[in-house]
Amino acid sequence: MELDAQTSLKDEFRGLLESAPDAMVIVDADGVIVLVNAQTEALFGYPREELLGQPVEILVPDRLREGHSEHRHGYSDSPKPRPMGMGRELYGRRKDGSEFPVEISLGPLHTDHGILISSAIRDITDRKRSEAMFRGLLESAPDAMVIVDANGVIVLVNAQTESLFGYPREELLGQPVEILVPDRLREGHSEHRHGYSDSPKPRPMGMDRELYGRRKDGTEFPVEISLGPLHTDHGMLISSAIRDITDRKRSEEQAAHFKAVVESSHDAIISKDLSGIITSWNAGAEHLFGYSAAEVIGKPVAILATPGRDDEVSDLLRRVRTGAQVDDFETVKERKDGSQVEVSLTMSPMRDRSGRIFGASTIARDISERLRYQEQLRRLAEHDPLTGLRNRRRFERDIDEQVGRARRYGEQATLLVIDLNGFKRINDTFGHRNGDRALKAVSAALKSRLRETDVVARLGGDEFAILLPYSNTEQGTIIAEDLRRTIDECSIDLEGIARVQVTASVGIVQIDGHTESQDEIMAEADRLMYLDKRTTARPSLGEEEALDEAFAVHFGPDGWRTSGR
Repeated sequence: MELDAQTSLKDEFRGLLESAPDAMVIVDADGVIVLVNAQTEALFGYPREELLGQPVEILVPDRLREGHSEHRHGYSDSPKPRPMGMGRELYGRRKDGSEFPVEISLGPLHTDHGILISSAIRDITDRKRSEAMFRGLLESAPDAMVIVDANGVIVLVNAQTESLFGYPREELLGQPVEILVPDRLREGHSEHRHGYSDSPKPRPMGMDRELYGRRKDGTEFPVEISLGPLHTDHGMLISSAIRDITDRKRSEEQAAHFKAVVESSHDAIISKDLSGIITSWNAGAEHLFGYSAAEVIGKPVAILATPGRDDEVSDLLRRVRTGAQVDDFETVKERKDGSQVEVSLTMSPMRDRSGRIFGASTIARDISERLRYQEQLRRLAEHDPLTGLRNRRRFERDIDEQVGRARRYGEQATLLVIDLNGFKRINDTFGHRNGDRALKAVSAALKSRLRETDVVARLGGDEFAILLPYSNTEQGTIIAEDLRRTIDECSIDLEGIARVQVTASVGIVQIDGHTESQDEIMAEADRLMYLDKRTTARPSLGEEEALDEAFAVHFGPDGWRTSGR
């Protein structure tokens, strides 16, 4: 093509070519390159001036040039838009001699200078790598994998399929998938396949009915099939994972021999295969979990799993597969009605005559009552029996933990120690029972003003302590004043004898990364509380007079008032 024609052609197509995402190469009827775009330069490593006027075979590996030339001539005889090289692999050749897989689409361009041929060339190295990875995944799958197109024609299988069905893969490719189905089930299988294609989504096939595969020698065997759609550039394919469950069926038969024994047990006795499918379920299990045997056999034992424990079953089964026995594993399971039950599990591998593990037997015992009793003991050990607040022993452990977090992470907190002023007067005047009523009233008032994350404790006598996580001294002081007012406003009914009020002294200490220990912080809070106690009494009164003054609003000239202040 003459230079002025090339220039005209460049002007006509330059914008279109340069905006194309692929390398674009335009050749004349003789296969001579007349125009390329920047993507061509980048892909093949040639500056465009080295390509213009060259035969297009300069971009083809030496070993493929003769065949490419023949195909090019054939295309020129009947030019129309179409992909090139269908059914075979195509490669490009860079200036440095390296080769790479390509995808090419051809199309004729009718110009004033005759018919030119446009080639859109795409590097498919990444796609080839993905396809190779996909084939690798397919071959590494533990099940037979059969992939069919929308018409049910087999397009890909793995080595496990060859082993399971007895066909070499070249005999399967291109055949309808019904070749793997027993004759008596083929018609029904075809109907189900068409139904699946109308609404493809990942799911098991043949739920509530038995499925069978057919080997090349005509023998049948029970199978489990999971289907899933594969969306590809060539349309939707359907993937089938096929598992031989002959061993599972055999396990179910063997489990039936033990049914009479396990049905007499008050514990839940459950057997399942190594994939977690329940194969037996005794009366004890029905009583414990609320499901009948008919409702659960054949279903995954994971139906008993509580939220957050989804991996527990698979972890236990993994241990059983190694031959290990799991003893006294305490967990929580979910009943049919949605309630939860605490159980202790003993799990043992089930073996066939050859010693091969084919399933697991589980004994589940309800331990709710025992755990409730243990919790009661723990609560008694850690809580004040009168107020229900944490006791000194537990609170000191909380402070230890908070000091540790402060030193490690810089997490600040505030400690308040509160002592009731005049409480001894209530005990001495009205008796310990009314004193206890006053302590419980103050405890309730404190809890009502605090967050759920705050920790309230009774240290002993009329002394309380509060841990305020994520707070500094300024915030703690505001809360302390609020609590002081709450206690001041707490009117306590002493069995109808009188209504009294008490006041409080407060020590406030910051817990931060410089805090040395629980002992140090508690001692400092106590010191500041007693300092506050000395400064809160009115200076003109002695201790007894100050206490009388605190009670004065409740005493009248005629004795105790019972209707409040």
